Amino acid sequence: MTGQGKPHPRFYGTFSRILGHYVRDLGILPLSLAVHKMTGGPARALGLDGRGPQVERAGCVAVRLALPDGARALALAIGQPVQEVARAAAASTEPVVGDVCFSGKLAASYLTKDVWQTDVARFGIDIWMTTTAIANQFRTTQSFLGAKIHDAKDPSADLSAMLYQVVGSTFELMEAYADVWKPVRGSEPVTAFGFEYTVGLEQINVNTGRMLDRFREGLKNLREIWVDVLGAGDFREMERLGSLGDREFRFPLDLWTRIIYDYAIAFHQKKLPAEHLIKSLTPLYLGKTASFIIEVEHMGQQEAEAEIEKLCTEFEKNKDYLVASWK
Repeated sequence: MTGQGKPHPRFYGTFSRILGHYVRDLGILPLSLAVHKMTGGPARALGLDGRGPQVERAGCVAVRLALPDGARALALAIGQPVQEVARAAAASTEPVVGDVCFSGKLAASYLTKDVWQTDVARFGIDIWMTTTAIANQFRTTQSFLGAKIHDAKDPSADLSAMLYQVVGSTFELMEAYADVWKPVRGSEPVTAFGFEYTVGLEQINVNTGRMLDRFREGLKNLREIWVDVLGAGDFREMERLGSLGDREFRFPLDLWTRIIYDYAIAFHQKKLPAEHLIKSLTPLYLGKTASFIIEVEHMGQQEAEAEIEKLCTEFEKNKDYLVASWK
């Protein structure tokens, strides 16, 4: 259901209004009753057995986390008996997950972690929640929710700050869970729930020329850092890329995986201050993204997804390089 102009409040944000205002702020509605009104009550009225009541039988509870900065995350364990974590599926180009629900057991585990005053909590809470659950052997699943709607953005716009936040959080998690990820090889699919259907994709105009200009500027302005982090051999390969015309520009998958692994290693070895190091990755990221856009420009959604899968496979294939250099 959609609303035009000024839609009625029941269209959007009803649950968050009840939980945030009437439960949390005014305290006039018990949390358990509010959750029942949103889950078990409607499920029973619609004859959907095994939904809300199943939560009680599975021992799952609704949990509200009062974070130190005043932000609150509410997670509702609903649907099938969610023993640990239910993770909403995100678009393949997203590094984080925007919608999650999890059990009381996992919430209790989160609260034992001393991260709430760190950059990870401020900037990377979504990826932290997902990685922490997996690394601590909680069961994870995903649910197909359709297309995630964003305001259209041109990747060539300045993204150094966002890249620092996301990549910095990822590298911090690699530090924390090195003993967990180093022995792992390969991957396996995550169980998915919900009806999957094809969604339309909005066309976004992207200035790949400007993105490649930023990459070529990096070859000149960041040469010393890139040679130090990546080595002279890979830097020469990037110089070769920089000499290509825009339409011929293709970023090799094996080169990109080595770049990301080399940056993770440099972060681990503290070669440079973290912010300085990660922000120097921005022109490289723009070059790789521009290459991807050029490659998939005339592809359909499934073909483009297949290209992303190739990159994931390349990261798996080259993981021994990362592990051997992690000292």
